Amino acid sequence: MTAVTARISLNRSPHAPDPLRPPRGLTRADLMTATEVAELLGVPVSTVREWGRNGKLPRIKLGRHVRFLRARVEAAILAAGEADSAT
Repeated sequence: MTAVTARISLNRSPHAPDPLRPPRGLTRADLMTATEVAELLGVPVSTVREWGRNGKLPRIKLGRHVRFLRARVEAAILAAGEADSAT
């Protein structure tokens, strides 16, 4: 190991993200609140909450909080669009 490499590795925190690797796991951008989903779809927040309760939109409960995964919301929207066009 050269002196430059040693200095870089010593200055780096073990928990700091590696700028060369893409982030793994969920990020804040992946989780949406009911308000954010409502804005995206152009419907009232109460409608989003109802769709989450009855299973039209997949949701995740984190204690008292409910969040929607962006990828699953997008997939549900696309699946609903395909179902409508098939009938």
